[in-house]
Amino acid sequence: CVAPLLMLMGFFTIQPNQARVLILFGDYKGTVRDEGFPWANPFYSRNAGATVDPQTGKPVGKSTKVSLRARTYNDKCGNPIEIADVIVWRIENTAKALFDVDDYNTYVHTQSETALRHVATTYAYDQMPGEPEGEITLRSNIEEVSEALKEELAVRLEKAGVIIDDARLTHL
Repeated sequence: CVAPLLMLMGFFTIQPNQARVLILFGDYKGTVRDEGFPWANPFYSRNAGATVDPQTGKPVGKSTKVSLRARTYNDKCGNPIEIADVIVWRIENTAKALFDVDDYNTYVHTQSETALRHVATTYAYDQMPGEPEGEITLRSNIEEVSEALKEELAVRLEKAGVIIDDARLTHL
């Protein structure tokens, strides 16, 4: 009587653009990416690294569900210039996203701001008098600067299992 009930607890749902990380007694066992109503060992964790809240008795921690949807992140930074970017990113490696960084959303936010500042300080805002013609600037070479930003982000976010679909300067 208990075994069939226990087996039923192994079913779970996966929505489109969602994945579930399978953890058995603290060990990563894989990732389910196919949408639907799959079955897995009922002992796989529902929450990774969760602790129990003593007041409510409910688990508090990282869920093993991970959204795979493309996201955009807008950021403004104004050292000597006012600049903004749009970054479209998604999780490629769910294990890295959950285990290699504390919070992948915060990690993407922090690395995006850092990469934007770095790229902004790498190039001059506009062509300076006396500078050689054809020098890449933020104002006149948006495509080249956006590509440099995308490459910088790809290197920084690879540790978290995140890939960059697009990165563009939107405001300068």
